[in-house]
Amino acid sequence: MDYHRSSISDLPSNIVADIISRLPTKTIIHCRCVCWAFRHIISDKYFANLHLLRSPGCLVIHHFDVEGYTSAYTVNELKDKPYRNSLQRNQLLKFDLKEKFPNAKLHLVCSANGFLCLRESDTHAVCICNPVMREYVILPPPEHTHRNIWKVDYAFGYCPVSGQYKVVCLSGIEPHEPATRSSSYKLEVEVYSLGTRTWRNIGQFTHRLRGRSGVPVNGKIYWLVNAEGLRECPDSIWSFDFETELTEHVSLPPKFSEDVFSYISISLGVQRSCLCVCDNSSYSDLAIWVLKEGGVWTREVFIRKTSLRNWPSVDIVKPLAVLEDGDILMFCAWENLFSYNFNKISRNNFNTCGRVFQHFNVLLPTTVSECVSILSMHILDETFLHRAGFTIRIDPVTHSDSLERDSWYNSRRLINRDC
Repeated sequence: MDYHRSSISDLPSNIVADIISRLPTKTIIHCRCVCWAFRHIISDKYFANLHLLRSPGCLVIHHFDVEGYTSAYTVNELKDKPYRNSLQRNQLLKFDLKEKFPNAKLHLVCSANGFLCLRESDTHAVCICNPVMREYVILPPPEHTHRNIWKVDYAFGYCPVSGQYKVVCLSGIEPHEPATRSSSYKLEVEVYSLGTRTWRNIGQFTHRLRGRSGVPVNGKIYWLVNAEGLRECPDSIWSFDFETELTEHVSLPPKFSEDVFSYISISLGVQRSCLCVCDNSSYSDLAIWVLKEGGVWTREVFIRKTSLRNWPSVDIVKPLAVLEDGDILMFCAWENLFSYNFNKISRNNFNTCGRVFQHFNVLLPTTVSECVSILSMHILDETFLHRAGFTIRIDPVTHSDSLERDSWYNSRRLINRDC
């Protein structure tokens, strides 16, 4: 009698992908070392998109050195509530950027669709990184058409329709007369689509941005702006569509406070995949407005600050996430991370040290692959793709890969090089 012992390898690959995608992120990374079949399934774009839909929300904590630049960052999952006012138990991974870039002055721009964008202050170089896959690529600095550039900001986002990742460089053009800087403020906008090798100049805009980093939401990125460049208080929201590369003005929520504290007390965020505005300019209350479909603002959160002790008075407060128990997680630049409980009307502080970003893990590999559009053979003349403890140097002519050891991190904790 012939007995057939069934195994998971007998299942169709799409069923195996569905099963593995439900596992915790750490377990999925370890599954890549089980066999080549698992590694192939997990490296597929279909699996990456499937896992992204089920991936729990995360926080990226941007740690600074004594000079105020990036020294390291950690990725912390929010699948359950932080334990004993600490995110340590929820920590998924940590990167020490000073080991790879000891002299670089790095800033974390934002997180978009699982990838992080970092910029270097002096050279304006941009680094795109997948923290879970531990891969990154360095882009060339933008080619400014004007020499009188006095301020450079960046944005990073993902196009859901085309699947492209794009970096936007916004350069403030200094007028000939310094006294007219506010009234004649202009932004030169350049776009870099990853995989195209070039920056494209798409024109100039006369908006003054409030805040260095925009907020990416559903294929667009949003900034607080004032159109005339003469007021400190923002008067509208400016959006940039990564797919069409067109801009649009969005009105502020109704009953928006225009007092002296509005500039320092208004922030943009994301709540349930929608743009939100957090208004903390009043001494008595805090309001969070959410932009619904059709461009309608709805006030979903209202907190009486007078009933709480030690609430940030008129500082910028950013809403980050809604926890499983209904608490809302927020970040204040001066008081770090805290949550608010609506039933108990109380706040709970967490032990963090650094700037906090929203993030979602993605297992899309930053590799030279036909099914992945984030990188191609032609991003740079000499592209250095750092992956799994090695450096892959891509020759643009012969398209040959040569592996070199890299000391950025010890990948043995995450993946076995022999598997």
